[in-house]
Amino acid sequence: MGILGNLLKTQSSNTRQILEESQEVKTGGGNFILETDVYKVKIKDMYAIVSSGGALGIRLILGYGDNFSNEYREDIYISNKEKKFTFTDKKDGKEKPLPGYALINDICCLCTDKSLAGVAENTVEQVKKVYDFKTKSEVNESHETYVDLIDQIFLAGIVKQEELKKKYGSDGKLYTTDETRFTNHIQVVFDSETMNTLYEFDHAEGEDVPEHKAYDSFMEDLKGKVIKKKDKSDNTAKPSNDTAPVQHRRSSLRRNA
Repeated sequence: MGILGNLLKTQSSNTRQILEESQEVKTGGGNFILETDVYKVKIKDMYAIVSSGGALGIRLILGYGDNFSNEYREDIYISNKEKKFTFTDKKDGKEKPLPGYALINDICCLCTDKSLAGVAENTVEQVKKVYDFKTKSEVNESHETYVDLIDQIFLAGIVKQEELKKKYGSDGKLYTTDETRFTNHIQVVFDSETMNTLYEFDHAEGEDVPEHKAYDSFMEDLKGKVIKKKDKSDNTAKPSNDTAPVQHRRSSLRRNA
């Protein structure tokens, strides 16, 4: 177990309780910018990263398309720079999981029936070729790799986003410009067989398989659309309504599908 695994183990009890209590409602990069849609993806690689500011993250490298031959990459940060996985919602004062943590936790639970903290107990240090912006070249780095997730398949609701470019000023600070660019990010994830979110599995009544309402809503409301992202100063971090309890009912419900 690596550094991230130890941190997750230390904070897992409190974070698990917050995940279980979270009841938020949600309407739920690669070489090319994808159009907003749901894509069937296979995890080619998944390993821990740390931002320049100290935040912990997960780098997802996903295959999609015919034989999963196309590649999509995204860095999803699961902690703040203090290595904390939760934040205090200013609206109600409650402690809630960071959106990135909730998203990665959903992927882990849907693919392996284990939470992020559980998956992090079985990591392997592997050398990765990563791009170094200082040297502007690929370098070898050792990263904690989540081997339980490799080759797992899920559905990713990926949105195309328009945002303002940022540039560094002469003072070394980052400033927003008037130029725009398009990016992608995973907004929600679904089970590859039933098209349900983890939240829907955990809140299903009786033994009936949920009706994948979040999937239908995403396809009806968002497919093919471009989402305009607010500037960071507008506090864009929003909790996911699909944050779900770690103890979930996905396995039994899928067997009844």
